[in-house]
Amino acid sequence: MSLVRRLLPNQAHAISRRCAGRCFFLVPDEWTNQLVGYCLAVANERYHRVQIHALVAMSNHLEVVATDAHDPGQESHLPRFFCYADSLIAKAMNHRLGRGENFWAPGSYRNTEIHGEEALRDRLVYALANPAAADLVETLDEWPGLHFGPEAWGHSFPFERPEGAFFGGCGNALSPDPDVARRQRDEQRREYAQDLKAALQADRDAGYTKEEARQRAARRRRERKREQSRERDRSRLPESATLRIVTPPTYAPIQPQARVLIQASLDEREAEHRRRRSQEGKSVLGAEAVQAVDPLSSAGSTVSDYSLTPVVACRDRDMRKEVLKCLVAWRRRYHAVRKKWPKQRNKEFPLGTYQMAVAHGARVMSEQKALDEGLIYTPTGPPGWI
Repeated sequence: MSLVRRLLPNQAHAISRRCAGRCFFLVPDEWTNQLVGYCLAVANERYHRVQIHALVAMSNHLEVVATDAHDPGQESHLPRFFCYADSLIAKAMNHRLGRGENFWAPGSYRNTEIHGEEALRDRLVYALANPAAADLVETLDEWPGLHFGPEAWGHSFPFERPEGAFFGGCGNALSPDPDVARRQRDEQRREYAQDLKAALQADRDAGYTKEEARQRAARRRRERKREQSRERDRSRLPESATLRIVTPPTYAPIQPQARVLIQASLDEREAEHRRRRSQEGKSVLGAEAVQAVDPLSSAGSTVSDYSLTPVVACRDRDMRKEVLKCLVAWRRRYHAVRKKWPKQRNKEFPLGTYQMAVAHGARVMSEQKALDEGLIYTPTGPPGWI
């Protein structure tokens, strides 16, 4: 079982997700770039609290740096954003490649909290330098895949729905607003449960045994699902959507200088990779060769190397120790309260709890209480506070 994930208000995150089997399902071409941008744009319009600062679509994984811009008491959009965007990409790409099963590798979702301005700059540069680090191209500008960096801050990019893209779909009964849609689904479940109970009682009154009544109910449920499948509208997604690339709030007052700083750090990182390749006698693959790779081929073994997976990015050693100490205390408090749930529903989960608060309506403590008890290192502050 994976460790519980903390989603603090206005926290910056470095996020990545890898294709199944390390396969090159996302080999960059015009259609794939349009698809990835469109799916992220649709998710961005639906879950607007996610602010994307940097994005690089590699051939077998995605690298994103974003801020989870929600205030205490509001629901985080980060999990739903990536779940929705990744599911759209998976459906469309699997259909295009003529394959089934998992598109994304199970357990490959990586989410690292970013603490401190230096760590933010480092994670931005790390994401943008991925093509050079993988010895694919010399610089980010040469990368044929979708990518956005400091030059895109403050701009919006429209993406058209790719021709022939298949996304599945569902009926038009649900609202596009996720909160309203969740309430509608809950109401549908209650109505269905009431109808099922009435039908079971009617069958019993008609002389059917309890088992026969259950079998008849199961048949009705299958027939209802088939009817819903036939009625699905597969064109519900918009014809176009807009992806916003936002300046990290930390850099908002000094945006021009920050762009220069990030670009200079990126140039330096790419120069380091060139020196490394020169020492090792290697060369880059090149954009044309990258695009010629078979999408169903793999980068190699998927056996885990059992290396550590960082959950916190922080360049200051003392700060990192304190942040990790607070994270350990946060997890202990979460599990202590979770163990007593639901017998003691009045107990408060620590600030940053997501699943229990959203799915079960559990109470979450205030920011001040979390600070006083050492469960978070600093106040959450305004959006982008790091």
